[in-house]
Amino acid sequence: MKITATIASLLPVLGLVAADALHLTDCNFGGGSYSEILYYTNDADSYSGQAPADQNNICQWVTQKSWTSPQSCTFRSGVTVTTNLSGASSVGAYAGTASNGYHNFNCYKDSGRVIYTISSGSCNSLYYCLS
Repeated sequence: MKITATIASLLPVLGLVAADALHLTDCNFGGGSYSEILYYTNDADSYSGQAPADQNNICQWVTQKSWTSPQSCTFRSGVTVTTNLSGASSVGAYAGTASNGYHNFNCYKDSGRVIYTISSGSCNSLYYCLS
């Protein structure tokens, strides 16, 4: 398991990324905070500094969520993503699973990197899930 987590954490560094990826983020904008699930059809795009171009690929709550509790969010497209994560402590460590009804994803602890910004704040990736 540790080897798998280490390999998964190196994929973005090596430029070898999964086609489909979810990023579980916490966002802070203008004094408020909330959580999002971002769906990228190509995980390399999550390093562009931009949110997914298609707004149907963003699922947003009005508050911050505890990612270590099971969560469910329905995107504008009607696709529902469910997550079931544990409290992985180190970057790249396996944290649990997610599903969108079409794919199952393995999820890993992310570094908290800024995934995108706007003028009043940013969203940080706490977990990433690869199909």
